[in-house]
This record gives sequence, C-alpha cells and structure tokens, in this order.
Amino acid sequence: MQIIYFDFDNSRLSEVSKNTLFDFLDKNKNQLSRYIIFGHTDTKGANKYNMELSIKRAKSVKQALLDYGIIPDTISILGKGENELAIDTPDDTKHPANRRAEVKILN
Repeated sequence: MQIIYFDFDNSRLSEVSKNTLFDFLDKNKNQLSRYIIFGHTDTKGANKYNMELSIKRAKSVKQALLDYGIIPDTISILGKGENELAIDTPDDTKHPANRRAEVKILN
C-alpha cells in the first residue's frame, strides 16, 4: 500500500506526492495487476463536502496512474470521506494525516 497526502481542502497532487507514487509503482510493477484507490479527508467541514473531496482525491491519484501508463480498467476508486480516519479526531478538526489517498494492490 502507498499513502499519498494532500494539503487542506485540496485534491491536487504535489510533485513530491507524484514522485512518491511513481517510485512505488516502479518498485512494485512486477506484482501489480489491479489497483484500488481510497480517498479520505479530515473531519473539518460538512460530511457531504468531505465525501466529494475524497472522491476528487482518489480521481487525482487515478489520473496520475493513467499518466504513468496504467491501464484504466485495472483501477478502481472509492471515496471514504471522513470515515476511516488515520488519526481519530473530534468533528470539525483539521489533521494532515487524515487528508490522504491510499493506493492498494489487488491481485
């Protein structure tokens, strides 16, 4: 699994995040066949907005995989919103560890 972090209220991948993702793909390309990307947010903001943002984050990572040359039919995305926090926080709390996307390998 590879975790990609995002800035607050943002779904754009930084160059550092892209490089981290591409390094992960380079190191694991022989064992990769299918991917699932889970988008996440922290608890700051409305649930509906956070769900939409989590999907945008997953789509952003999917686009990076496509740019890398991964076949579109092998990539699935799922938005988790503020469910499944990496760090438990009270509602309406900013936390950088929760603003992420997780790329998991499915074989």
